[in-house]
Amino acid sequence: MADRKTERLVSLVMVLRATRRFLGREEIRDQVAGYEGLSDNAFQRMFERDKKELREMGIPISSGSHDPFAEAEGYLIRAGDYELPPLEFSPAESMILGAATRTWQEQAMGRSSIAALGKLRAAGLQPDVGALPMVHPSVPQAADLPLWLTAVTTRTPVTFGYRGSTRHLQPWTLAQRRGHWYVVGHDLDRSEPRTFKLARVDQAVELIGEPGSYQIDEDEAAARAQAIRPEQRDRQAVLALAPGRALELRGGAEGQLSPEVAAALPGWQRAAYTFGDVEEAAADLAGHGSAVVVLEPPELVAAVQQWLGWWAAAAGTDVGQEGRDGKGQD
Repeated sequence: MADRKTERLVSLVMVLRATRRFLGREEIRDQVAGYEGLSDNAFQRMFERDKKELREMGIPISSGSHDPFAEAEGYLIRAGDYELPPLEFSPAESMILGAATRTWQEQAMGRSSIAALGKLRAAGLQPDVGALPMVHPSVPQAADLPLWLTAVTTRTPVTFGYRGSTRHLQPWTLAQRRGHWYVVGHDLDRSEPRTFKLARVDQAVELIGEPGSYQIDEDEAAARAQAIRPEQRDRQAVLALAPGRALELRGGAEGQLSPEVAAALPGWQRAAYTFGDVEEAAADLAGHGSAVVVLEPPELVAAVQQWLGWWAAAAGTDVGQEGRDGKGQD
């Protein structure tokens, strides 16, 4: 319970810190991990508690609106209110501070560590959090999230690896959906706005330009961030599941495999899988590796094969269909 609460508070801080405009409650509800699935009343109560707790920790959440005719106020964390003046620490002091902030997931240290980590990095300090790898457990999070946040708030271009290619981006904002982080920005390689899922970044992000070197299209950024929400799951896929594996997908088990597929995959089970976005579904199913074969629809089969191809190329291994008549993936 404490871990989920800490994750929610960190998510709320990141979302409010990454925006340049006041976010309404529904926008916050869509983007912050931990608010999904709550009733309206439960969300309102939890959000009020979270705001109060963060403000008590010294995190300045501002309320207001850029629209004089808006009936409801929005919220953000202004960079100038959150930053500290320049700080100088010795390497040893930085290492100790870094180690301390990595204990934020522990209930006793969570509240102060969240504020300390955010403010130290906002001040330009990069504590050596990797110097003591055996002192603490790791905390799952989007890769290089603090660096992405720096790029967004300082308007600094970045480069990173994505699906096996090098991309160049002017980051506009960060958003969350179901605990996954996304960056919205202007893709310099394609000369158009794009949205990237941070979990799919396969090469570390690097700052490559000068701070403040571009302008943000606020309307486009807001529209794309608002669009990052749970999709309508109204499409159906048919899967074959390996015996005793992919247990979380077995809730959709139904019917029998065709004789041809059953002969090629003896002992496997047929299952239905509902999805909305093909790429989201492909990434999910490809993560099960050889435990799942997608039988239909064809576009999902192709997308999963593409994902497995990228991973196989990155690992230097052969991940293919191995004579399964081109159906599904291994």
